[in-house]
Amino acid sequence: IEEALGIVRELGDRAGIARALLAKSCHYAGEVERTDPFIRVAEESLTLYRELGDAWGTARAFVSLGSQWVNRGEMERGMALFAESLEVSRGLGDRFTISLALGSLVHTSLGSRFAEETDFAWEEAALAEMLRLNDELGFKEGVAHALHRFGWLRERQGDFARAAEFYDQ
Repeated sequence: IEEALGIVRELGDRAGIARALLAKSCHYAGEVERTDPFIRVAEESLTLYRELGDAWGTARAFVSLGSQWVNRGEMERGMALFAESLEVSRGLGDRFTISLALGSLVHTSLGSRFAEETDFAWEEAALAEMLRLNDELGFKEGVAHALHRFGWLRERQGDFARAAEFYDQ
């Protein structure tokens, strides 16, 4: 990624720079100890995509930046960025990024809500849409993620038998 980033910077290819930065920020998502530098990378990617008027890249960059903020423990900030991605990607009809944003929203919501909460209607609907979109796209990894999150949802609801069914799929 670094080599590609160097090449596109040398060429002055702003769209290439934005894509390389997005790839870099996604590649290191989840490395909490390295969150700060990758927040800057994701922010730079988002800025470039916005300047270029690239809505698709902007939607993906929102998810990447949101993930970095969630890793940092700033759930509300991350969820706001996921919601922005969802709005932009719905406007584009980009089913993959819609699914990505929904999955990120559900994952963060389930992970940050209190255990005694039992109303997960929004998460249930979002997961159903995520599963449907990934199935339509033939994206098996996305289907697996949706099924896993359905299992986690059932666990949160105390339905461990149903959770196991989702995990077994």
